[in-house]
Amino acid sequence: MEEKLIEIDGRAGGQSLRTALSLSALLNKPTLVFNIRANRPKPGLAQQHLTGLNTLTKISKAKTKGNFLGSKKIVFFPKKIKEGNYAVNIGTAGSIPLLLQTLTLPLTFSEKKSSFRIFGGTDVPFSPPFNYSKEVFFPFLSKMGAKFSLNLKRRGYYPEGNGLIVFSNNESKLPLKPFYKVEQDKLDFIKIISHSTGYPKEV
Repeated sequence: MEEKLIEIDGRAGGQSLRTALSLSALLNKPTLVFNIRANRPKPGLAQQHLTGLNTLTKISKAKTKGNFLGSKKIVFFPKKIKEGNYAVNIGTAGSIPLLLQTLTLPLTFSEKKSSFRIFGGTDVPFSPPFNYSKEVFFPFLSKMGAKFSLNLKRRGYYPEGNGLIVFSNNESKLPLKPFYKVEQDKLDFIKIISHSTGYPKEV
């Protein structure tokens, strides 16, 4: 008997798609996502979403329908995560940090280590910059027991992209530990990171 599809309305935006795909791969549950980014000026799969979907398809040996640019509906049938060394090229300035959000959850619970060389945008509009991932997102995951390595090789800006990061999962400490952050700690310092490409250092 074929397993029933979990149906997700993706009109809210790319985050609902990324979360649905991550949970689908983690739980090995087939998923239908429809109305993908229906409320956006350019609805459907953009290059970053498509690359995330195709990468997750490859590492989970999934069967996928609707994986093309502009697609408003996809069906995803994942299997167990397969370890390996992967090269991923978004092909545009599409956000690498957002693509990583598609991969992080299933890789946390993978028994084997995988590594990725990912080309695309590291610091682009409407997405978290690389340093947010490096300084905030992954350190908080580490406190829970999820272990990842994230290294910046080259920054990529809009519209050219062509940034490069190297990313891998390490053996996480399972089960993950919850953490509680309900009050602001004492502020000791503020860290500001400034960067550019093609300008003198003093700029």
